[in-house]
Amino acid sequence: MKPSRLFWKFFLAFWLASICLLVIGVIVLSVVRNDPAQAVAVAQLQDIVADVITSDGPAAAEPVLTQQERRNGSLALYDAEGRFVAGAPRAALGTSAKAVLAPDGRRFQLAIAVPRASLVAPVLISGFVSVLFSAALAWYFSVPLAHLSEGFRAVSRGQLSTRVAARIGARRDEIADLAQEFDGMAAQLEQLWLAQQRLLHNISHELRSPLARLQVAVGLLRQSPEGRLDMLSRVEREADRLEGLLAEILTLARLKAGHALGHEEKLDLMDLVSAIIDDANFEAQTKACRVSFEGAVPFVTFAKGEVLYRAFENVIRNAVKYSPPGEEVLVRAGIERDRLVLEVIDRGPGIPAAAREEIFDAFKRFDGEAGRLEGFGLGLAIAREAVVWHGGDIRAEDGPLGGGLKMVVTVPRRGSPLDTRPIG
Repeated sequence: MKPSRLFWKFFLAFWLASICLLVIGVIVLSVVRNDPAQAVAVAQLQDIVADVITSDGPAAAEPVLTQQERRNGSLALYDAEGRFVAGAPRAALGTSAKAVLAPDGRRFQLAIAVPRASLVAPVLISGFVSVLFSAALAWYFSVPLAHLSEGFRAVSRGQLSTRVAARIGARRDEIADLAQEFDGMAAQLEQLWLAQQRLLHNISHELRSPLARLQVAVGLLRQSPEGRLDMLSRVEREADRLEGLLAEILTLARLKAGHALGHEEKLDLMDLVSAIIDDANFEAQTKACRVSFEGAVPFVTFAKGEVLYRAFENVIRNAVKYSPPGEEVLVRAGIERDRLVLEVIDRGPGIPAAAREEIFDAFKRFDGEAGRLEGFGLGLAIAREAVVWHGGDIRAEDGPLGGGLKMVVTVPRRGSPLDTRPIG
């Protein structure tokens, strides 16, 4: 992978920081090596060796000079012509040299050379290590960000199956968390796109069936004009079905876009539920079923009554629809933390746990006998969007007696039509 601009920025920042530390270290080392106490000690040693040469001759001082040489010493003895005699050959004659006269009349020069180690090698080694460290650290930070950038470009091109967490590796830091968030976002976008494609497919399927029947009815009407009354009735039913389907689709689309139908008003939701239960009991007589209501306590709030009425009606009528003949559907209401909790319990075939979220998708209906999901129905999808629009929630659970299904709808109380946030 070609190094990015971010890599070079990281690299230069780390490298400059390392160079600054190196320069500071060299300065501190130089100050330590030029310690005045060491210079005083060397000067004192020079005076002692000079006294030894003056009193006993250069031969007496040679053991001291030789010992100093073995210890990386700082003294060297030269004769009058400047030839090296003993000591540290690195010491050069100069202003620090001291003239010494031996007992036999020979003259010598005792030079001082404070040992200095070369800083070239440490500087080169430190610089090399600094470059390696800076490059590794810059690469460590810039490469995963480059993968994230590539992932965003891929998603923008429509490749919603793109994932980057696996490419970043097993690191555990904020960049890895960002990669996980990216993968979650891409998965959600892919799921929404697939849901949109399924929705378009289901809409086209649902529209195709009544349109096909309309075409058949028109064809039969042309072939047999004498049966026009029956055919016109058929055309009218299919047209009504199309109109109803389009109205449901429009309602769902508006709810998904955050625009609920009707206007907000102050009302008691128990009145809505009681009216729905009365109608449901009337329809349930054909199956010898009954809908009972428990916990009817007042719950006054600002809401869009038409939308919530349709939501509650879809849930309760579904319970009656899937209940066996002669069974009872229980509707139970309660208030928890300023929220209305409405439970609708039936004794029908129930729904497998894996399919309970799918029943709220558009054109999804659980066929209890066939045990599969079929493309039909918008009622529960509209119910969920309506409840969510009001800040509530709807979910499906197991029935309390081990059979059937329990639908739980929660709606928060709101103090005014302008307050769209749930209280509590």
